[in-house]
Amino acid sequence: MRCPSSTSTVCAKASKRPTAPGFLKDWNRTLRVANHLEATRFNYLLAADQLGKYLGEESSDRDAEDAAQDPTEVTKAHCESFQVWMIETRSASTALNKHKAFQQFFKFLLDEEEIDRSPMARVKQLQTPQKLVPIMGDDDTKKLLDNTNRTFMGPRDEARHRQPSYRPESV
Repeated sequence: MRCPSSTSTVCAKASKRPTAPGFLKDWNRTLRVANHLEATRFNYLLAADQLGKYLGEESSDRDAEDAAQDPTEVTKAHCESFQVWMIETRSASTALNKHKAFQQFFKFLLDEEEIDRSPMARVKQLQTPQKLVPIMGDDDTKKLLDNTNRTFMGPRDEARHRQPSYRPESV
């Protein structure tokens, strides 16, 4: 934003506004104060950073470059196009995680009175297809158990193989 040579309240406020990295630093501090887990903070900050990079490097929206530098300029259309890009380049579940992080980021900007309305306010939450995980059939389980080492540790190994969450690398 370029300010005219005369001083105005809007330009004075805009010149004090942090850049995208400044907002992320402030948001990280707020997340730490709220005692969010480090992994949560990392994923939230990563999502916001990825949105900025997408807007600056991938988006064809004419005002995306400004939004890449200043998150208060992000629109609903920017968020939706990012989510489409995420679905196309990653997965729907990854896009859903980004969606949830954006909700938190723009809530932070609202709380800080940097924006009047969240661009995520009317962005619909993605539907993610439910993936069925194949399980081993009885024949495969029998083959695996028949090949289990029958030593002192054999019963332990057999119990591990019977656990639904256990997936040996060789199967």
